Amino acid sequence: MAKTRTLPDKYYDKDYETNGIHRVPLWRIAGFALNNTATNLYLMFMNYVSFYLLGFVGVGMVMASSFTMAMRIWDGVTDPFIGYMVDKTNGKFGKNRPFMVIGNIILAASSFIMFHFTHKLPEGPARFIFFVVFCCIYYLGYTCQCVVTKSAQSCMTNDPKQRPMFASFDGVFNTILFTVLAIVVANIANKYRRITIFDCRTVNTGAMRASRPTGCYMLHHSASNSSKPNIS
Repeated sequence: MAKTRTLPDKYYDKDYETNGIHRVPLWRIAGFALNNTATNLYLMFMNYVSFYLLGFVGVGMVMASSFTMAMRIWDGVTDPFIGYMVDKTNGKFGKNRPFMVIGNIILAASSFIMFHFTHKLPEGPARFIFFVVFCCIYYLGYTCQCVVTKSAQSCMTNDPKQRPMFASFDGVFNTILFTVLAIVVANIANKYRRITIFDCRTVNTGAMRASRPTGCYMLHHSASNSSKPNIS
């Protein structure tokens, strides 16, 4: 039985019927690499979570540091479960697109709630418990994004000569991202001379706004399922 082809013949290996090797235009790989760039906007933002816990939630330094480590462990625990769900998903929109959308929505909603509402609660344990609950939800969205970053690469291309191009584009995009964000955050800190609730909100809102167009571009040009190179 002939294998399905959804791209022009030039993107398929001459022995495609035997080895199944397919490729995609480089600009589509670049577009998909922006998914990881969008995720790293939130990763950069969460680097400042300890400041918020110390200054506005009322948590001690040791507890804030332990919390950060615990959330990274929770992030690792969720990986196999989200990976299993991605593997079992094969609907109209493919394996990966639904989790890109779900992940970005969860990241935006949970981070907004964490940094805009926690400090408004009455002082005491309620603040920290509220923050922990939504941070756990946040990392579910983060895992959705990260799992797709890895799983969808083979959906786009399984050519061993083309696969490394994802890492190349990803490295360039992230270098630019982290450089720009470092400058922006440094300017904010220099302007106010201290971390304020306004700073946390500003960085959070910036990450949400920047990730939306990045995520939309990535979503439009990314892989939809792993059975064929269908990226429309």
